[in-house]
Amino acid sequence: MGDISSRLNVLIRLFIDPQNVKNELDPYPDLKSRYPEFIEKHEKLFKTSILGKKDSMECAIYNEFSLQHELGIFLRKELEPFGFKVQFERNIEKFFQIPANLSGKERTDWIKAEQKKFCKHEMDILIFKTFDLDSEKYAIELKYPKNGQYPEQMYSFIKDIKFMEQVNEKFNIKTFVLTLVDDKTYYTKTGKEKDKSIYWYFRSENDTEKSETITAKQDIEKNTTIQKPTGNKAKNDNESDEKWLEIKLDNSYKKVEWKSILNSDLKNYRYYFFEIPPKKK
Repeated sequence: MGDISSRLNVLIRLFIDPQNVKNELDPYPDLKSRYPEFIEKHEKLFKTSILGKKDSMECAIYNEFSLQHELGIFLRKELEPFGFKVQFERNIEKFFQIPANLSGKERTDWIKAEQKKFCKHEMDILIFKTFDLDSEKYAIELKYPKNGQYPEQMYSFIKDIKFMEQVNEKFNIKTFVLTLVDDKTYYTKTGKEKDKSIYWYFRSENDTEKSETITAKQDIEKNTTIQKPTGNKAKNDNESDEKWLEIKLDNSYKKVEWKSILNSDLKNYRYYFFEIPPKKK
């Protein structure tokens, strides 16, 4: 069989929003036959939301770490039969082609210099068979913000996209981003947005909360440079490196589409998910 990128795309959406994927399962009869299982799994994961008890101890997905954990376990179960491993927080250093003649401090300095070329260092979820250069690999960056700080969080959304661009280009790894929110402020306008601000890459100007899909006002053109909206320090794993106070994206991206999770009890829950395309020459 060929690569599993299409199956992975479907699996991730079966995990986050199975009702929206129901009509896309004909090419995957093994998944289609288990569709009721995916619905049941989804309801268990989001049980507290369905019950309206967000702070209940029964909650399976309650923050970004739990989303990463539950999605990774789900994908591990689904992809192990195809020979794939699933790991968390894998450092990009694993894929560096370190010159064989380097050792000690020289080797350490070389690795640090290479790491500074990336806006982040660890992939949330890595899917692979082996670490060989020509082996099929996938990486996913996740976000599930819970504490407001909207412009900062939106900048972190952009940073995830940039990181996945870098991983795709440097290591030939197919990459995806998945962002889940349960706060309408991420996708609906407040009336205080300025023109050409970071908000319009994620907030809609016209769609209402009742729309099945809410589309951001502005798409992202190729080579768009986006500045960190607040503060004067890069609060990430390159914190001392001011290089990442602005980010230039290599690709163009259509307007972000926030999908409604098709469950009437998950009122404010929305997500966007897409694959990062290879850098165009």
